[in-house]
Amino acid sequence: MSLLLDKYRPKTLKEIKGIDREIKTLKDFVNNFKAGKGLLIFGPSGCGKTLSVYALARDLNYELFELNASNFRDKESIENILGSAVRQKSLFFNGKIILLDEIDGISSQDRGGVQSLIKIIEESNFPIVLTSNTIELEKIEGLIKKVLLLEYKKLEDNQILSILKEICNKEDISYSQEDLMTLAKISRGDIRAAITDLQTLTYNNKFTIEGLDHFDRLQSENINNVLNVIFKRNDMKKSREYIDMINLDLIDFSKRNLTNVIFNNDNVLYYWLEENIPFQYEEEPVKVSFEVLSRVDLFRSRIMRRQYWRYLAYIVDLFASLSLNESKSMISIYKKTKRSPKNNRKLWFLVSRKKKDIATKISLSSKTSLRKTLNEFFYYIIIIKDNTDLQDDLDLTPEEIEWLKK
Repeated sequence: MSLLLDKYRPKTLKEIKGIDREIKTLKDFVNNFKAGKGLLIFGPSGCGKTLSVYALARDLNYELFELNASNFRDKESIENILGSAVRQKSLFFNGKIILLDEIDGISSQDRGGVQSLIKIIEESNFPIVLTSNTIELEKIEGLIKKVLLLEYKKLEDNQILSILKEICNKEDISYSQEDLMTLAKISRGDIRAAITDLQTLTYNNKFTIEGLDHFDRLQSENINNVLNVIFKRNDMKKSREYIDMINLDLIDFSKRNLTNVIFNNDNVLYYWLEENIPFQYEEEPVKVSFEVLSRVDLFRSRIMRRQYWRYLAYIVDLFASLSLNESKSMISIYKKTKRSPKNNRKLWFLVSRKKKDIATKISLSSKTSLRKTLNEFFYYIIIIKDNTDLQDDLDLTPEEIEWLKK
């Protein structure tokens, strides 16, 4: 079964429901673009911010150049990456939209970075659209004064219900109106979460929610509550209930591993469990628990390879079964995985070393300085990662090629 989220993702503006006023403002900004102004769209997750920009670019046959603000660590990276994007003309399209996603994730360490971004927006000949979950951040105060603001509201329950019903009817999924409305309410305006939950809770083409009165989405910062139930309650039914409620991926679908043991996507329930099991149980329960996680890995590979999404139900049961082990630990504050460079600075050298090795080969081949190659490395990745001839010419190792594709 394919991902419903992908299958029913709107491709054009006409297919997007519930944000007509916002879409009109976005279209007016792009169609009547005046150099020197950017547009900042803000609103909660899953309300259509990024989606509407993609759909508009497709409707207008514009090139869309997307960047994530979290990749900008300093003023220099902003000027090199974004500055180059606004100077290059679109070769194969009628025009270009530059999308700077998740601006609230921009680094707050370099104050000059925001000023550099403002300058690029003022000088750009292409419309720059920025997105953010919030504008209540001190680090982007200066930016807010220089852009047009467009707020996207969360979708109403009835709007989400209408979308869910349409999907159910097209997929021949049976449902009760009450259950589907409950799902709409607990999504809290996040249509992505609602569609994901719809697929997760559908079995044999039937959608149901057990324990409607107790079902509610938890915020990711409440991971401690879920882990406490798994490790401390010795109650598989309660553990399953809390796992169903958590607002986190159960397993890592991103495959964005940096190496065999290091990855970017650290906020996943599997990784939380993996990190904390050794501190919760004694020797034999630890062994049993990791055997459970190895079986979860097996189901994950089958989901990714064959798209057997019904296996998610087995994964929930396997995670819940960990609660049958008796914990001897009094620890109730849990740690994120140490296999992510975000949480373990000692791992950064493993990540940056490959980048430097590849950049060295590029600089020698192109007869440019290593510093210049590193500054423009983002573009080299785009050019090289799918070009086997260039990979051979540069004598890249299999590990280096794999790293480029992450």
